[in-house]
Amino acid sequence: MDYDLKRETGNGEKSGFTFPSNVKQMGNIDKKLKIYIEDYAYTYLYQYAKTGGGSEKLAVLVGSHTYINDCDVIIINGAIQGRFSVNENGAQTFTDESWLYINEQIRKFFDGLSIIGWVHVQPEFGIFMMSRDETFHKRCFKNSYQVFCTLDPAEKQECFYTYNEDMSSLRPVKGYFIYYDKNERMQDYMLENSISKPKEPINDEGIENEDEPMSALADVPEAEKEIDRIDAASRIRKVLNGKEETKAKARQGRYMAFTAVSGVLCAAFIFMCVSMVQNMGRIKALEAELTDVKFTYSDINSKIEDTAAQVFAVKTMEQEKEQREKEEAETKKLEEEKQNQETGDKYIIQYGDTLWDICNRHYGSPEMLTTVMAVNNLTDKDKLWVGQEITLP
Repeated sequence: MDYDLKRETGNGEKSGFTFPSNVKQMGNIDKKLKIYIEDYAYTYLYQYAKTGGGSEKLAVLVGSHTYINDCDVIIINGAIQGRFSVNENGAQTFTDESWLYINEQIRKFFDGLSIIGWVHVQPEFGIFMMSRDETFHKRCFKNSYQVFCTLDPAEKQECFYTYNEDMSSLRPVKGYFIYYDKNERMQDYMLENSISKPKEPINDEGIENEDEPMSALADVPEAEKEIDRIDAASRIRKVLNGKEETKAKARQGRYMAFTAVSGVLCAAFIFMCVSMVQNMGRIKALEAELTDVKFTYSDINSKIEDTAAQVFAVKTMEQEKEQREKEEAETKKLEEEKQNQETGDKYIIQYGDTLWDICNRHYGSPEMLTTVMAVNNLTDKDKLWVGQEITLP
């Protein structure tokens, strides 16, 4: 069966369109897509998701779409149960009866709006998109602005998915808006399709059946139906009022926590300031002590340097004195040797004399041969002549 999923109230930019004013941002908003979901529809989805003992469920989203400033804008005004869906091969699937019910509810409560997307409730499975969901979306929801949403009531998480630029696959949307408005259409649908216990039909076996259509109540007298509608309205108002009270308490709790944290921070700041002032006095006293120590150290160092200079001067004078005495002793020794050499014995060379024989006779050994040659300026020990006078030191 072909399903009419392409109906829309306006494809393209709308003249006179205004964005919802009373909104709450969830996550980071996508630059190419802005999603606005009305609070009644958002709340009803979670109420519907929590029924049935944690089983998987399907739902469709209805609303309108426009295109403003190169950005797709989706307004979700309502959520319709995916009744009569069945589990095929481990996957929850819409049936022909499901689409007949959905189209009937759109004509009855959301006339003029179109199907914007669909929801897969998967308790305790997270917000991961399964491949079969992506395949189903690409087969049945072919408009680029139609979205898919995964919802996990156990974890209280939801995530929207939309087509990428070439529409080859789905990508997660970074964030969206919840807006608050007088949504009479969704209120009427909620009253007609209440998911509170009194509105759940009971089959012949005494078992509650959530997927039983509301036509099962056709035999109920109109007066009792009206009373049920009034009770449902009261319950819805009670839920909404409770939600507002919870929000107010949460805001008050945040304010009190902020006040307490601010007080603690102020006390800590004052304590730090007092500690800093005390520490500044201690630092100044320490600086004065360090200055005194510095001056004392400078005086001691100066005295040590003077004493060291005096010690080094005395040591230098002693070394110079020792050096002079050593030099004088060496000079005296050289003078004595020179004097001994100059005042040595004289010898006249006789026929047949050699320096070897002369040194051997005079000194008892020829060891003074070299000295004799040096004293007498002889270059050759064999060049002697008769009558030559030499000195024997």
